[in-house]
Amino acid sequence: MILKILLLKLGILTLILYSFDKSYSNENFILREDYKKNFSEDITSFQNEINKILKENKIPGAAVALVDKNGTIWAQGFGFTSQHSRKKVNIQTLFSNQSQSKIFTTLAVLSLVQEEKLSLNLPIISYLPDMKISDPNGGEPLKIITLKHLLSHTSGFAHDAPVGNNNNSNFSFSEHMESILKGTWLQFKPESSVSYSNVGIDLAGYILQLKSKMNFDDAVKQKLFIPLEMTNSTFSVKQYLQNKNHAEGLIDGIKEPIINYSFIPSGGMYSSVHDMAHFLQFVLNKGVFKNKKILNENILNEMETIPFPIQNQKEGYALGLWRGIRNHDLYFSHTGRGFGFVNNLEWYPESNIGIIVFTNKYDQKNIDFEISHKIIDKILEKRKNNEFQEIQKMVYGDYISSMSNLKIQKSVEKNSIHLIGDINYGSFGNSIKKVDLILNYIGKNKFYSNELRDYFIFEAKGPTGVPSLQRETDGFIWFLNSSIKTCNSKDSINSNSYEGVYVLKGYGQNRNYRFYIKEGCPFFEDYSLRKINLNTFISPNGKIVEIQDKKLYFANLMMEKED
Repeated sequence: MILKILLLKLGILTLILYSFDKSYSNENFILREDYKKNFSEDITSFQNEINKILKENKIPGAAVALVDKNGTIWAQGFGFTSQHSRKKVNIQTLFSNQSQSKIFTTLAVLSLVQEEKLSLNLPIISYLPDMKISDPNGGEPLKIITLKHLLSHTSGFAHDAPVGNNNNSNFSFSEHMESILKGTWLQFKPESSVSYSNVGIDLAGYILQLKSKMNFDDAVKQKLFIPLEMTNSTFSVKQYLQNKNHAEGLIDGIKEPIINYSFIPSGGMYSSVHDMAHFLQFVLNKGVFKNKKILNENILNEMETIPFPIQNQKEGYALGLWRGIRNHDLYFSHTGRGFGFVNNLEWYPESNIGIIVFTNKYDQKNIDFEISHKIIDKILEKRKNNEFQEIQKMVYGDYISSMSNLKIQKSVEKNSIHLIGDINYGSFGNSIKKVDLILNYIGKNKFYSNELRDYFIFEAKGPTGVPSLQRETDGFIWFLNSSIKTCNSKDSINSNSYEGVYVLKGYGQNRNYRFYIKEGCPFFEDYSLRKINLNTFISPNGKIVEIQDKKLYFANLMMEKED
């Protein structure tokens, strides 16, 4: 009887826990089905790590979403919406985006560029004819400064406006803009330097408001939030406060008061990880969300390009976002810091992954980076391990080119290959250098040599249909020569009438070359051949071998068979 009662209680408890888990998953936890099998342990590790970070740093709450092109992989809330509240953060909780707002202002401006209502390259005086600038260098900067300058922080404007800034933001947007338009000072000549500027972004947002004939927050809503189904996102502090599921910022253990931001386009957005996941899916799909094109790919490419780069510049501020390289991987990002919030947004287009991390305590420890990079690095490392396991099945062997030969062997180091042989350098690859290198796999079929500071790309099916290794700096290619393997049955030949020595005559000397069959497979010298038809073959590096009437043609050079 006691056992039955215990079992009954356990069953009820199990039912309660199951019901709780089910509702919990709807409100506060998403783990996509295709990630459950191989990533459940990793997600548990992330959960434990985040809870530990929050506790150690006395952060009330956080929210995270991990995303790829197909949507949200994992999303979850942690902790509480404020220091003294017991209300839990969930995936719908609104946080202050702070400077991540600049991305959305930029995208809304670009939507009008796509509609040909704005131009990135017209001087802003075209849109703001009454604007004045105080310029210590003289000249007429308003005839130079464009939206492209404003969005890339190359206009020369200061970070803060005279009225409505980080020190005192409790002014209206119109008061804030009036102080900018009537004659704020320029710091440097447009395009001559980069200086992070809220003023520039706010001017771009103000121009958006004028040309769209809507309030700024309504314009962004129509152009972005509605098409991307970001239903809780807003640039309205009133709507943020009306939503009971919002986080409150904390600085030095003190609740940061909610204020009416005046620099709305550059820092006044509020969103949830649920909504931001939609944004990440949109950018990873190059402007498409749920099979609907919101922005053209060329418009997004413009946003992701550094507009006025110095020579060989790979990292820097593009339009409304940061473009960088991390662990050999291109990424785009923007942080959001201030008024009790610390957030990080990153996406890696080539690796098809993105992440948003919100926290509601301001500090200088880069907690948002710590969380973001622990998760991203773990996911990409696991992905890289799986990719390398597949590549190992194809990559090893002897490689040939028109000028040099290589051998790729197994390496004792993790996720790497051992490359031995000759490498071509210089004009037309005429210089040969003997090498003995370790190439480290960095993902997406790409290896990196620390010694050469060069990238090598492996293709399972290269330009001639066989595996190839290509050096990224100059495009030079080596092809896998499958002489160490048995050829495919379709390439085998039974007749030995082609076998023999063929003589290439010219320039006062003769050179001998051998065509032979080994275990049914055709070879020309050290080249393994694939059969095109009965008397025509192709080498791994694309050279054609054709045999006709005791004559052999190798890459168009005619040779005669020795009697």
